[in-house]
Amino acid sequence: MLTSAEQQTGDVDIADVIGWLLGAAPEPIETGPSADPAADSAPAGSHSSGTTPPSFNVPAVQPVAGLGRVEMDNAAAIVAAGKQLNLPSRAYVVAISTALQESRLRNLANPNVPGSMDHPNEGVGYDYDSVGLFQQRPNWGTVDQLMDPQESARRFYAALVQIPGWEQMAVTDAAQTVQQSAFPGAYAQHQWLAEQIVAAIG
Repeated sequence: MLTSAEQQTGDVDIADVIGWLLGAAPEPIETGPSADPAADSAPAGSHSSGTTPPSFNVPAVQPVAGLGRVEMDNAAAIVAAGKQLNLPSRAYVVAISTALQESRLRNLANPNVPGSMDHPNEGVGYDYDSVGLFQQRPNWGTVDQLMDPQESARRFYAALVQIPGWEQMAVTDAAQTVQQSAFPGAYAQHQWLAEQIVAAIG
């Protein structure tokens, strides 16, 4: 579960930071559906509703370390978002460590956020009003934005880069500074897997 972005980034608007990082965003490329109907948890919603942010082609990567196709595709989307923002690979490790802890790299809807149930998802979570890979709450963006793997990752990165010295912090400390979790050390256990995933995606 994420707390207010304002706690992490002061009065900086996440969308403004994303715009600053991206500069002129590339034209969107049409992509096919990414949800895997054979995922461990059957999708609670199978169609999208409303306007979603642009997504960009994410190359398929062979799953590693016991991940399934869905989890690996979501990891690749997180890395793709970081590359669009010209961030270093350490940012991808922080982001994937976070998503492993928050959602096991599954894009989770939440019945407490009814609109999320209309989006493609890989299961349902029940943590307050948190949704998506990073379990972000409504003050992080619209449901469309938070249920889009790449856009939710961009919002995570926008908060991360506002942390002074994040590049020198331990991965778990950087993740916790963004997430403000009740379990601050939980991200450390996922770092080794996140590093394998990032190396495999390249």
